[in-house]
Amino acid sequence: MVIKMASVILRSTIGALIVMSVLSAISSGFSLSSQLGPSLNSNWYNAMMWIKNNTPIDSIVTYWWDQGHWITGIAERGAYADGAHCPPTSCKPYPLNTRIVDVGRVLTTNDETLAISILSKYMNFTNAQCELNKKAFGGIVPCKSPSEMYFLAASDLISKYPWPSYFGSLWPTYSGTGTQQQFFQIQLQPLRDNAGNVVGYYDQCLRFDASNNCQTFNFLVIEQNGKLSTVYQNRNFVKTTGYFVGGEQKLDVYENSTLDGTFWIDPSYGFAFYMTPEVQNSIFTKLYFYDGKGLEHFKQVYSNGEVKIYKVDF
Repeated sequence: MVIKMASVILRSTIGALIVMSVLSAISSGFSLSSQLGPSLNSNWYNAMMWIKNNTPIDSIVTYWWDQGHWITGIAERGAYADGAHCPPTSCKPYPLNTRIVDVGRVLTTNDETLAISILSKYMNFTNAQCELNKKAFGGIVPCKSPSEMYFLAASDLISKYPWPSYFGSLWPTYSGTGTQQQFFQIQLQPLRDNAGNVVGYYDQCLRFDASNNCQTFNFLVIEQNGKLSTVYQNRNFVKTTGYFVGGEQKLDVYENSTLDGTFWIDPSYGFAFYMTPEVQNSIFTKLYFYDGKGLEHFKQVYSNGEVKIYKVDF
């Protein structure tokens, strides 16, 4: 009886330990997932659903390759590129590396005519090419050229911008060593009066060296009269300053500036970006920061702030 009872206790103990281990693993999984956060947030999901509900099924959606599976899986449209890295034998006539270089060039060039000429080759396939590209474009595109192209611009590319610029600089040879460009993000601090009221915002660094170290301090004040009204630089330091007044975007130009480029202030006034001359006029900059203003072939059809969708007019 004692042996039998000990056996029951042992089995119960082992079972409890197994349950505890499973619960611990589940708890750790939830903890880890909560720290990582969702990879697909509501803005991206809503943008994908807009594409699904408002574009022809044989459309192609173009962006950097990271979101390719969302485009094919949620929006149910052909993706210009995705992260599957399919081999050249199944991605002909334009393998993944070619498409990444092409879209990198489109995103980072300031020549809209060049951008359209690059994109146009993905709109006109022969029957043989189309058959070979079924897998490359998600496997759901009928065997014919896409009827329409939609182009995305989203905030995630601000931090990723060095990579499209790197690969885009390999165009048109598709080989060699690339060069990188980037957006320099600068935190803005609130400026308070003696009563503690916020009367403006300022930055503490604007010029960077090649190692991203601050070289020059610049004091910038955004004065408020109930709302944001004017941007002042105590030196004419950056040629162009972009900011918002009551939701309307303004650009101040200082012809006697000592540094070319654009200082773009986020509407939240929590941070700003310094854009070099190469970055400030890129297709991506115009699409994301300026809603396509000045571009003829990209027509905005959807925006939720984080993700902006354009129909490409060839």
